[in-house]
Amino acid sequence: LYELCRGIRDLTPPVSGYHEFYTPPEYSILAPWDKGNALAYLARRPNVANNFLGWPENAEANLQPYRFLVSDSLADAQAILDDCGARYVVVSEPILSGQFAMMLDVLGFDRKDYFAVNDDGKFEIRPKTAHSMAVRLYINDGRAMNYFRLVFESRARQPVAGRLISAHKIFEYSKTGVWQTPALR
Repeated sequence: LYELCRGIRDLTPPVSGYHEFYTPPEYSILAPWDKGNALAYLARRPNVANNFLGWPENAEANLQPYRFLVSDSLADAQAILDDCGARYVVVSEPILSGQFAMMLDVLGFDRKDYFAVNDDGKFEIRPKTAHSMAVRLYINDGRAMNYFRLVFESRARQPVAGRLISAHKIFEYSKTGVWQTPALR
């Protein structure tokens, strides 16, 4: 998590609104709420969601990352980012960790629409999961999605889908094609 926050702080442009709360930020970072305080205090960047679950005014903001990551519609996902003013998206391994299933539960979605049990009794992902933003970004690195560009991969790796993949990835989002951060090579 520290490496992720350091990557954000080093790669992303400084933003208003972090130290001066009266100034609206030029952009925010979309990541699950459990990374909110780390993004605020270690990365020193504003984020859409945070750990303060008990505040009614945070409830909708805390659900936005889940809605984005579960979405299988690029247009719906972009609308969420545009509404939140998000320029960067943080993704981590969604399936094996149980994060995706937890997001479905929090959003009140039926897991049967996203997972099936095969004849061998093993779970398989359904098309809605395969086309979700979580999988398209994390597993497929955002390929064929012109509005997203991979700008950071953590050095920590884990086995996923028969290969070693970074634990955390950061994507820059731009609906205009103007990029603020250098792309990975």
